[in-house]
Amino acid sequence: PTPEPVTTTIVKGLSEEDVLNLVEPLARQINGLIDTVSQQNEYIQTLPTESATTSSSLTEDNLVVIKGAIDTGLTRTEDALKAELATLTKVIDVLENRISKLETNRQTSTRRPMTMVTSIEGKVRVKIDGTDEIQDIVNGTVLRGYGKVVRVGSWGCLYLEGGNTYEPSRASCSE
Repeated sequence: PTPEPVTTTIVKGLSEEDVLNLVEPLARQINGLIDTVSQQNEYIQTLPTESATTSSSLTEDNLVVIKGAIDTGLTRTEDALKAELATLTKVIDVLENRISKLETNRQTSTRRPMTMVTSIEGKVRVKIDGTDEIQDIVNGTVLRGYGKVVRVGSWGCLYLEGGNTYEPSRASCSE
């Protein structure tokens, strides 16, 4: 008995012959590209290599001159970077001083005196002196010029971040 030909499904819905018909033009293109690359490689190999002739013509004196030029360039670059770093350090110092002065001025110049109206532990009601403004201050409030209130004492004392206290008029920090 003769064996029956077996059909293989390579791509679902396409027969082996259909797949071969699709792939055959691609194979011709790939083979053409391989031939082109091979021809280019052969051409490149026939060209004289300039680097071989250049490297053989370098003398010890030429290498010393090249090394000296490189060292000089690196030294100049290092010196320029050191000078620029020194300038930047000075600018940073000046800016830090300005920021420090601004923070100090802001804290002292914007402090407004207050008078306690009423108080319980954790909360105080104050009147800003010289105005009709009433303000409730609780633990965690940030007061302009004073900083963050860590705790409000039962007699109206404001315990500030950093360990300082502020005692509004009519309040007492001697609890």
